[in-house]
Amino acid sequence: MPEAVVEQQNWPAWLEAQYAQLASLAGEPGWQELLHAWVELKRHFGYRKPITSGSCLPEIALWIKNAHLVMFLPPNLQAQLFEATYWKWWVLCQPSWHSKDIQVHDAHTAPKSADWSIVKKGGKNGLLSVIMALYFWRMSKDFSPHSSWHHAMKDAEWVIQSCL
Repeated sequence: MPEAVVEQQNWPAWLEAQYAQLASLAGEPGWQELLHAWVELKRHFGYRKPITSGSCLPEIALWIKNAHLVMFLPPNLQAQLFEATYWKWWVLCQPSWHSKDIQVHDAHTAPKSADWSIVKKGGKNGLLSVIMALYFWRMSKDFSPHSSWHHAMKDAEWVIQSCL
């Protein structure tokens, strides 16, 4: 699959800084495509400014509280525990028709009348929270390539693409 080309013209400063941090995982298969989909959705929403934190993972709330510091990583993140917490949170963020079984998240099918409004949020903390959660998980010291991280990343990419 060819690598996604991300148009970086006219980006706000916050997006440039955040993208530079996230691009450090560009060697991960599928990561660049996820970032591309997210940037295209941000472009669609006109690169809206930050919104307040709502129902999110504690690690994301801490990142938001720390003013979205570009090089922020949650201290002492335990990958296995975070994986379980991530999936519980991700399922809650999805439309009711989206599969709740993490084992079938590769199916990527949606009804023709799929309503993405619960996920299709503008603002800096919207879907960026999902990408940051995936980034924190992957950057954790005890990350396992045998975890469900790649499934989570591909599902997030599919959801973001579907919102375009």
